[in-house]
Amino acid sequence: MQLLKILPTITNQRFILPFYHAVANNAPIHLKHLYNVRGINKFKDDLDFLLKIYTPVSINDIYNHLHGIKKLPRYSFFISFDDGLREFKEFAWPVLKQKGIAAALFVNPVFIDNKELFFRFKASILIDFIKQTQNTKILNEANKLFSSIIESVNDLEGFVRKINFAQSQFLNDLAVYFNIDFNDYLKKHRPYLSKSELIELKGQGVHIGAHSMNHPMFNQLEHAEQLSELQQSVDWVKANFNQKTDTFAFPFTDYGIGSKFFDTVYNPKKPLAELTFGTAGLKKEKFGHHFQRIPVEDYNTSMQQLLRHQYLYYLAKAPLFKNTIKR
Repeated sequence: MQLLKILPTITNQRFILPFYHAVANNAPIHLKHLYNVRGINKFKDDLDFLLKIYTPVSINDIYNHLHGIKKLPRYSFFISFDDGLREFKEFAWPVLKQKGIAAALFVNPVFIDNKELFFRFKASILIDFIKQTQNTKILNEANKLFSSIIESVNDLEGFVRKINFAQSQFLNDLAVYFNIDFNDYLKKHRPYLSKSELIELKGQGVHIGAHSMNHPMFNQLEHAEQLSELQQSVDWVKANFNQKTDTFAFPFTDYGIGSKFFDTVYNPKKPLAELTFGTAGLKKEKFGHHFQRIPVEDYNTSMQQLLRHQYLYYLAKAPLFKNTIKR
């Protein structure tokens, strides 16, 4: 604890931005093979530890700080959740509200109201089926489909994990082979919040931000496609939630996104967003309105251990200037 009271000052990283996807004691199948989902008590422990050192802030606080209206507290943190999942409303928000902690929820318009399922969630569902089934029949079917040689169940699981956004039709094809109905899964499990639920949360003080239309990997898109994904999703949020600040959190990562993109987004004559967020952990940024968040679910440790690792890694990279994002 004492070390973590010193490290924010040594690194000059006094403002931190932990983010999650869901909080649940039992991770749903579509999340269970992707993230280390925090249980409710572990989430409470995370927040209690943060509150010992940092002061929680909101999107409005960040906006006011950047515009010279009011400075952030000396040590502060901002909590956000990606993808607009129902576990936020059911489990995370009641805890945050009880503790007086503001939060943002970044959503993909295509998924809201459970209209479609994120391709990575499909992969998790398929991986669960593969793990449960564990027989050679599914290997034969997969080899026919992919015209490749997959020799073990572990190889098939690894293959499914590596399928990217551009290859996502493979997941649909594999689901047909395995007699898995993703539309039926959406109806039964309803992974996403509805628009009316988001409006309700917004009324309770949750900031709703954009997270692209359908969660592609941005560095695999052309420049025009990147801007379109951002603008369409920001416009959708703006039209539906009437908020002061337009925000955007990159799906997956902002790795490989160059200055040209951010220069366009932050064009003073016609900005496309006022705040944007990445997922690279503690890092210095070239653009003052762009913030790197800490992916809590990459770790299966306490918040104290997680932050210690982040700060020490930041210091270790400093002599080589690798703690600064290159654009």
